[in-house]
Amino acid sequence: MTGFTVPLGFPYPQATDPADAPAQIQALAEAVDTAMTTTETQLANITDPPIAWIGAAPQSIPNAVGTPIIWTVEFFDNADMVDLVATSTEVVIRSAGLYVLSCEASFEPNGTGGRQVEILVNGVLVPQGLQDSGAPTTLNSGWSAAATVMRVMAVNDRVSFRAGHTAGITIITNGCEAQVFRVSA
Repeated sequence: MTGFTVPLGFPYPQATDPADAPAQIQALAEAVDTAMTTTETQLANITDPPIAWIGAAPQSIPNAVGTPIIWTVEFFDNADMVDLVATSTEVVIRSAGLYVLSCEASFEPNGTGGRQVEILVNGVLVPQGLQDSGAPTTLNSGWSAAATVMRVMAVNDRVSFRAGHTAGITIITNGCEAQVFRVSA
């Protein structure tokens, strides 16, 4: 057999090859078997990217203090990055790679001051991880702040989030959500 299909390279007989159906069929079957085994191995090695999606109940936030967000709900975590009992303010990275870190905090209505969300890695504020929303436009409107960054993370890096405001009084968040997910190994 001198001919091969493209792109998979399955063998086939040429017109000048002697007729030997059993050998030709065996060669094709073995080539298909090898290709399928290789494909199955590759598929078995594919893993879902690590994803954590968490939420927080309403929380009192003092004026002008970045307050750690205490996570109370685990919506999704396929990589064991969240432990609401041991580390309710952190997400622990389990596999290295490029991650998106994102957080949104919703605040009760108050027409004074700005609102902000901070993203920290290993206790250090990520420079691009601070978003200040400015002041709400009306006294009765709630206000949200959100921040998102992409960052290369190492195994056991700890991601935490803080909410803050400058309303002059303690105000309450209406809730917070965060997502941490790897986009590239």
